[in-house]
Amino acid sequence: MNIEKAEKLFCDNATIGFGNDSFMMGFASGEHMTVYAFTPAHLKRFQQYLAYRVAEFEKANGEIITEPWSPDIKSPIQVKPKQAS
Repeated sequence: MNIEKAEKLFCDNATIGFGNDSFMMGFASGEHMTVYAFTPAHLKRFQQYLAYRVAEFEKANGEIITEPWSPDIKSPIQVKPKQAS
């Protein structure tokens, strides 16, 4: 697969759930969400790969400064619905 030719969507929200033998990870872009299923071992390798790629990015571009993660964090680009008048 050529990643340069793949469709690009901005992920403005992500969520993860799990059961006894799998994880479900959903990535949202606007009103559209795609959900992927992972085995626990597969998700662990994915986590390790993400950490590796972030470290590579920071080596090339400098440290990424961000707030500590919290379960209540909201996407800064999500639009809030207008309040009824």
